[in-house]
Amino acid sequence: MVLILIEPQRLLFGFWQGQRLRQIEPRLRPAGKYQMATLELREGMALARQPVATPAQEAAKLDWVV
Repeated sequence: MVLILIEPQRLLFGFWQGQRLRQIEPRLRPAGKYQMATLELREGMALARQPVATPAQEAAKLDWVV
C-alpha cells in the first residue's frame, strides 16, 4: 500500500511495510505502525520516477504475501 499526502510545503509518500524497502530507497524513514516508512519531498528536491515506482512495486509484492 502506498499513501500519498499532499501539503502546501511537502509531498509525502508512505509505504506500508516500507521499513523492509529501505535497501531499495535509503531516503525512506521509519514511521508509525505496520513497519511503515515515509519518503518526504519538498520544493527543490529532485524526483525521478524510479525512487517512487520501485518501492511502490516492491511494497505491493509484500502486501500480497500471505
